[in-house]
Amino acid sequence: MHVFFRLFLIGLFLLVGVPSAFAFGTGMEQGMDDHEAPALPTDQVYTLSVPVFSPLFEQTPVALVKGRPITLGEVTAALPAEVRGSSDPARLNSKFNEVLDRLVAVRLDGGERKEVEVFVNGKIDKDQVLTLKVPIFSQHFLFTPVAEVDGDAIPMGEFTRELNAMHAESGGDNHHDKPGELLDRLVTIRLVEREARNIGFDQTDSFKKQVKDFAERTLLYELLNRRVEGLVLDDEEVDRIYHDISLAARLRSYQFNQQEHAAAFIQALEEGADFDQLIREKVEEGVASGGADEDFVPFKQLRSQVASHAKDMEIGEVSKMFKVDDNFIVFKLEDRKFIEDPAALEVARKIAWDQKVADETEKYINEIIDEYAVFDEKAREDFNFTAFKEENPDAKLSDALLTFFDDRRTLVTVEAQGQVHMMQVRELADKVKETYFHGTDIDLNGPEADKRAKQILDDWIFRIAGKAEALEAGLDQTQRYQLKVEEFERRTLFDMFIQKAVVNDIKLTEEEIRASYDDNIEDHSTPAMVRMKSLAFDREDDALKALDKLKRGSDFKWVSGNSEGLADVDDKDLLDFESGIISMTSLPREFQENSENIRSGSSMLYSDPGKLHYVIFFEKVYPPEPKPYDQVRSQILKEVFQKHVNDGLENYVEQLKRHYPTKVFLSFENN
Repeated sequence: MHVFFRLFLIGLFLLVGVPSAFAFGTGMEQGMDDHEAPALPTDQVYTLSVPVFSPLFEQTPVALVKGRPITLGEVTAALPAEVRGSSDPARLNSKFNEVLDRLVAVRLDGGERKEVEVFVNGKIDKDQVLTLKVPIFSQHFLFTPVAEVDGDAIPMGEFTRELNAMHAESGGDNHHDKPGELLDRLVTIRLVEREARNIGFDQTDSFKKQVKDFAERTLLYELLNRRVEGLVLDDEEVDRIYHDISLAARLRSYQFNQQEHAAAFIQALEEGADFDQLIREKVEEGVASGGADEDFVPFKQLRSQVASHAKDMEIGEVSKMFKVDDNFIVFKLEDRKFIEDPAALEVARKIAWDQKVADETEKYINEIIDEYAVFDEKAREDFNFTAFKEENPDAKLSDALLTFFDDRRTLVTVEAQGQVHMMQVRELADKVKETYFHGTDIDLNGPEADKRAKQILDDWIFRIAGKAEALEAGLDQTQRYQLKVEEFERRTLFDMFIQKAVVNDIKLTEEEIRASYDDNIEDHSTPAMVRMKSLAFDREDDALKALDKLKRGSDFKWVSGNSEGLADVDDKDLLDFESGIISMTSLPREFQENSENIRSGSSMLYSDPGKLHYVIFFEKVYPPEPKPYDQVRSQILKEVFQKHVNDGLENYVEQLKRHYPTKVFLSFENN
């Protein structure tokens, strides 16, 4: 983990602030984890309404021939002038299709028609708008506008990237994907951005600094991502990790409630006592409890310290003593085996990949530091908290820092982009001090302080040298980098506008918060609770017969003893519906959909897909109860505040649309 912690620090920009271990997010999220989210199906097709003669759509494909696009601009350029200016849509349609067919034939050059994909799906209307059916994830449509705000196009690539992100946030649930709402949001952001720039928010020092910091940090990510491109997984390492995390063990585990009893037991075993006889005596004495577990337990379900120890034990070996909560555990490894587990294999692949990326990135950072940094080796040797502690056993951290604050020697020199950057010993000491938020009047931990100083110094060097490497490689000119910076600018301006133009005007009163509680009391109530009994059947018709008996008034216990086709109580697929009083919201969706009909004494059928069929008897139903106002006030305040923000933004957007011409070209109906 120390490798990733160091990488997180790279983007801290220690010259201007106090370091944070989360500056780079988790797992190099800007690039290295781009492929982790569940993706949408790539064959989605939406309707695009294209102004035929708009320059915005000249590069939009209207057909693919042998995988190569025929663009709208190619077709319109071949139309006669008198047709281009014609007000007769029939004539324009006829000539457009004629030209398109000719271009397709030329491109085919005698090839088969199956190599042609045409996106035109309708006639050009009287307003000279052409309808296309567009595969939105096709690389050919990345730069096709889906909307336009005051001449600024929103490209398909931005829309699909955000659509995939929204899909990932919903956990891959298509029901939560609302592309129309997403496109409205992108249009809103563009409108607000345009207004924010006109107001001058983009000229403020705060905005410029945020963009500068983000751009430099992103440039470093691009550099690191370039280094790991082309890496491949080591199959042997994946197999090794997979084998470790997919092991299962059969344990004879015993619990002692006193440490001295467990310690005495271990001591006796080391002196040659027989395990079986000794543990039997301890159980009879009442100082130990437990015994054999006949089932294999996956290592991933064991406590980490137990699993780590058991992984390397011999069959028949007895463990050391483990403290678990308030008890002390000793176990004997009866057997161990490997279990095929596709989910564990994916985990192993991710662990192996993350480590490979971390190792390669660490290696690259060290290479850059070695290439650019020139150290004063004597100054580096003297800047040593561990040595200071050895010479001064009672030293505080402040004592060591005070000594280093007087050292004006240049510790390291970095020459990059025609500039020379230097850091003195005292400057590094000051940066170390800034990381101790609660003060430095504490006992000096030499190794910990040295590690912190090295991280700070390495990050400072890499920020300068890495930027130089990235600029020399032209990474700041890549489209991916520029789009990320543009998007950051856009969203930062949006946030600034919301804060200054919307949030600052919101004033909430206690009466308004209380009124929201009273008007939406059902939203601030405990969920309905139920106590149930159930009967499980192998066949649905047997379950329906039992359900009918219950609905006719038969006693549940009688039905339980007089029904045929009941499932085996040891069936591995058997669900437990009788775990005391439980929340209705924790039950499967079918229960919530039928909640209006659920009353004390009612019953229903629930079929577990592909498995068993259950007759559920609701012994007692406890209706929702309002939560006390003081308990939910903070939540309601947030809800009311957010509603004001949404309403305020909506009002602004309506006004902005009157000032900045807005067009939406993509639609989602009947696709």
